[in-house]
Amino acid sequence: MTVEEKLTVTTPLHDSARSQARSGRVRGRSAPHRLLVLGVNVTDLVSGAGGLICDSVRAGLIVQVRLESLDDDLALRILGVDPRVLQAPFDVEQWPDAIYFASELYERNPAVRRLVVDAARRHSSDIAAWGGAQWLGATSGLAVAHRLSSAAQMFKGQALRAVGWTAQCSQVEPFHSGQRRTNDALPFPCH
Repeated sequence: MTVEEKLTVTTPLHDSARSQARSGRVRGRSAPHRLLVLGVNVTDLVSGAGGLICDSVRAGLIVQVRLESLDDDLALRILGVDPRVLQAPFDVEQWPDAIYFASELYERNPAVRRLVVDAARRHSSDIAAWGGAQWLGATSGLAVAHRLSSAAQMFKGQALRAVGWTAQCSQVEPFHSGQRRTNDALPFPCH
């Protein structure tokens, strides 16, 4: 089966409501949704999830970005986030509604692996990765995608240029989720 046949459009904004229902958490109307994005470096993060980050910031989510190595943060500032270095004893201050991460980081960082496994056990956060589905192990998972708004395409394009990429920005960012969803998620309200 090809990726196109199993592709579901997802956003952390819509999926987090489902997570709250599963976990029994109650969120006040004024509490913003939280997205945690974990990457290897700036280039990896911008190329894998730059559009998702930009659209999430524009939609009013609190977006936390943690990187294994942080050299120049200009590209991430273009997307609207203030990145931090992923510390060895990694703890989450407030549990996120969605966690997106580089599958390469899951493979080699035990703290990220623990976070993802804990989130999967709790059913408290939507979880997805870019860069491959090997983190799913024997589970097949589901190919999901984020369709970038036109603004996110422009901002991601500028961020890619800031890290030295000259390639065109894609309209869709592919992810792999370990959670099986039966419904397509609604796109972000910002276009």
